[in-house]
Amino acid sequence: MKKLLFLLLIIYSSVLTAQKYDALDKKVRSYPNFNDVNHLAIRIQNDFTNDNEKVRAIFIWITNNIKYNTLELNPFRTPKTTWYRSRNDYLRKNRELELKKIQNTLITKKALCGEYSLLLKELCSILGIKSVFIQGLTKTDVNDISSNRLVKDHAWNSVFVNNEWKLIDVTWASGYVHLQSKQFIKQFNDSYFFANPKEFILHHYPENNKWQLLDSPINKHTFFKKPIFFQDYHNSKIKLSDTHSGIIPIKRKKYINIIFDSLPEIKKMQYSSNDLQKKTIRFKYINGQYIGKIKITKKIKNTLTLYYKNNAIIKFKLEIKN
Repeated sequence: MKKLLFLLLIIYSSVLTAQKYDALDKKVRSYPNFNDVNHLAIRIQNDFTNDNEKVRAIFIWITNNIKYNTLELNPFRTPKTTWYRSRNDYLRKNRELELKKIQNTLITKKALCGEYSLLLKELCSILGIKSVFIQGLTKTDVNDISSNRLVKDHAWNSVFVNNEWKLIDVTWASGYVHLQSKQFIKQFNDSYFFANPKEFILHHYPENNKWQLLDSPINKHTFFKKPIFFQDYHNSKIKLSDTHSGIIPIKRKKYINIIFDSLPEIKKMQYSSNDLQKKTIRFKYINGQYIGKIKITKKIKNTLTLYYKNNAIIKFKLEIKN
């Protein structure tokens, strides 16, 4: 009974949070076109009174108006070399470049993650809100599991609101790039506004551990070791056992065991290997945990995806050993 009441409180709180911003979001989405960062900041300043509302307004305007620039996705582009005579010269030229990128983003309404994050930071700065530009690594594909990747591939922000730092990824909140067509699909995702640090660290690893915003930051090895978690995992209140790695070895076994610490509806859990036909997982409740067994057949190949209510929630890499 206590667990049920706790779950209902969480759901009720989430609904209230969404409703809290309805009027604000609607107002910002009705804004006219802005090509000047200062004009946009003045409009937000005039319309909203506290920092929380102003940051939300910035977040909504950017996600509503800026599209990801897929034409700039060129991994073979050679970076431009710039020479500096002094640190002050570096700071001056770097600032000029930032302002140029921000202006170009507002004119074209297109950006990469760096420009998305620069625009948010600039608007916060004009409005007197502390924020930081964060670079780091992301984990979105099974090939990233147990990776030793070093090159930073993403940028996001943290803002200081109500006496605490909050995480924001305005790029991922705007939509995603379709893997096959390479086209940007506009799809608003509110979960990247003031994101839960414990969820955020499952796919965002900052170069500075401080910006994990965790009491006990994890290292990069632990970050890449975990499986791929999809957004519906966070929405489901399901909790995978911390003993799980992102790689499941298969060697002289008849079954794969998947262990959950929390699983609201066991009959709603399915699996698929290599994203083929889904099958239901059978569970046993042992010592406070839900243990699911998946029979190993010839159809079990390189990946294993778990589904809850037909939505993908977790993906593992299978390491098949003879």
